[in-house]
Amino acid sequence: MIRMSVGSLNTGMVIAKAVHDSNGKVLLNRDVVLNAKFIKGLKDREIAGVYILDGVTDDIIPPENVSEVVRGSTIKKMSAIFNSIKDINVEVKTQSKKAVADIISSGQYQEAIANNPSFSKITNSVTNIVHEIINNPSVVLGMNSLKSYSNYTFQHATEVAITAVMIGKKIGLSSKRLQELGMGSLMMDIGNIFIPKEIISKPGKLTSDEYEKVKEHPLIGYEILKGVHSMGVLAPHVALQHHEKQNGSGYPRGIKGNNSLLISDEPKTIHLYASIAAVADVYDALSSDTPYRKAFPREKVINMMRKFGGTNFNKEVLKTFLSMTPVFPEGSTVKVTMGRYKNYIGVVTSVNKDDLARPEIRLFMTTKRNVIAPVNLNLKEEKLIKIESVLL
Repeated sequence: MIRMSVGSLNTGMVIAKAVHDSNGKVLLNRDVVLNAKFIKGLKDREIAGVYILDGVTDDIIPPENVSEVVRGSTIKKMSAIFNSIKDINVEVKTQSKKAVADIISSGQYQEAIANNPSFSKITNSVTNIVHEIINNPSVVLGMNSLKSYSNYTFQHATEVAITAVMIGKKIGLSSKRLQELGMGSLMMDIGNIFIPKEIISKPGKLTSDEYEKVKEHPLIGYEILKGVHSMGVLAPHVALQHHEKQNGSGYPRGIKGNNSLLISDEPKTIHLYASIAAVADVYDALSSDTPYRKAFPREKVINMMRKFGGTNFNKEVLKTFLSMTPVFPEGSTVKVTMGRYKNYIGVVTSVNKDDLARPEIRLFMTTKRNVIAPVNLNLKEEKLIKIESVLL
């Protein structure tokens, strides 16, 4: 199967993998033949892309670390939490930083949050994520989920939690710690509820005043979560610290990290959970289509992140992440940029786990979309061939 942007779909194409809406409900099942109405429906729902059967790559099935059922359930519960405090959101989002903090810290507000049943329900979703990842023998990260712009916030949070738990598993954290890590990663951006939507979704560069407003969300998130018993003690600190940097140049407090996999008890030190969440957050954000920009090629994302190991990112967490993240995941489409078959397009058929930048690929068309007889190549052996990501 191949991954295609909705803008490239044509009638007669066949769905290879069920398409879900923002709440996990099936919109189109596998084997459905696309018509103009279905394609329009996908565009109207702001679905970024789908998987298509093409007769050449149908045996290639991108691995799933967490099922669509668990993803959908988690997204739905996240939406319920955000909606349950929407009225308060409207009331305070235009007020000053101190006014917002005072309202959130008030006994009345804290009691309302603590008794909100939506928070206890989300705990079950994190448990399901942890359970599926622990019982999945693969620890190699795969493709990001296909997101819809209208529900990007909740889908992003879910992917960050999944990626963070996978990193935690690779590090060797216990199931209890994975639960704490998953909860904190899932809820770390809840403070954005109190940031005006026109700032959060602004397509261009933020003004200095807008950026200062955005920088309030970690502290607001911490204040929201600290009174919720089901969150535990550490989840609120992930919300508070996920924009801190190892060299102390982050926000909101400018604390430093220890660039190790140790869970430190030292005050004013970035907790390991927050360091993991920060890596997962940036990876998913940069490699996904968002309401205001297209995704960066995955190889560019990895190169960008690698440059900031030890300064922005915890170098040992980043090292672990890079050891399990293929540059070209199974199922991704690529173009040959150098060597024989230059300008041919193909799909990654499998990842070489001992060389995550040199996968096995199957070429099946030219850049002019002329179909060719399939050619299978192992790039570990084809040293002169270079590839790059491409979206059909």
